[in-house]
Amino acid sequence: PTNQVFPLIATKDILFSVFVLLWVMLLSELSMDKTKFLNSNVKFGWFIVTTLLIFLFRHNGLHAYILILPLLLFFYIKVFKLNYKKLLVLFLLPVFLYGGVTVIKKVCGIKPASLASSMSIPIQQLGRVRILHDRTLSEADKKNYRKIIPPQNEFMYFPFCVDFLKFDNFMSQHSDYIEESLRKNPKNFVGLYLKWARLYPKTYMDAFLLTNYGFWHPFGKYNKKVHYYLYTDTRWPLIFDIPVDSYEMFPALRIFYNRIFRDSQFDKYLLTRLLFSIGFNTWYLITAVFILLYKRRYDLIMPLLLPLGLLTSVLFGPIVLLRYVYQNFLILPLLAVFCLGWNTQQTD
Repeated sequence: PTNQVFPLIATKDILFSVFVLLWVMLLSELSMDKTKFLNSNVKFGWFIVTTLLIFLFRHNGLHAYILILPLLLFFYIKVFKLNYKKLLVLFLLPVFLYGGVTVIKKVCGIKPASLASSMSIPIQQLGRVRILHDRTLSEADKKNYRKIIPPQNEFMYFPFCVDFLKFDNFMSQHSDYIEESLRKNPKNFVGLYLKWARLYPKTYMDAFLLTNYGFWHPFGKYNKKVHYYLYTDTRWPLIFDIPVDSYEMFPALRIFYNRIFRDSQFDKYLLTRLLFSIGFNTWYLITAVFILLYKRRYDLIMPLLLPLGLLTSVLFGPIVLLRYVYQNFLILPLLAVFCLGWNTQQTD
């Protein structure tokens, strides 16, 4: 494709999703046949490596895992009465290994993750208040706001995407202004954020829900076209004055992609629209958890904690994209198996 960044990102997210699928399968094996799993060095090792790869391929993989770790330890040690020494190694070793990788990254001069990216929702909430309550805001508050948000982006609030507020230049995809503000003067950010939260709580809630509603609304409209345009957009290499020659071997394939992505043909029919719907998939996952709770199959809920944790983390992200939750589509067959009933004596 013209934009080489697109396949890099897409491939990374596909691999990440596969690792999550493997993680769910491995933990379901632990739930189904606990003794056999803990006595298998191969499966033990696979689980540790898979968990580490999840951490390395996406930062929210680590965040989601840390979030669910207390529940994993509690249920497998206290409720299921398994060997706590092996479980501590199984669940904690990937975290320590990732710590070692972090040290190596630091030595190699690799920059840490952007602080601005982790503040997407707070930035969006500030932006919505600035737009909707201009007349009631004091000049001092507006000045403090401009110390956080790039001045040229002061009124660039869009409900579906944080990037318009965040980036110094939208085409450059850098957020150095906010990054520097957050690191050098966090007191200003925290003070303004808490003050406006007290004065405009409903605006804050609206900003949060409007940014992520595509993740949970079954018929929500989200920006399905964005990846297609990134894939074909010739402006990206032109920014860096790189000559590009495009060759097309299969025109029919381009026409097919056009119909699916650019024209959103699947939106015309209810069944295909639901199959492509992120929100519908989310409720499929939540419904499966409730079914397992009703059946008291807590052992099968454990493997679903990571997908639930990842889903929770993307709710605080900058935009709704299918690639952020692609792993939830991959585990759909497993959800069906879990809910229809899995005989604990027939794990194969």
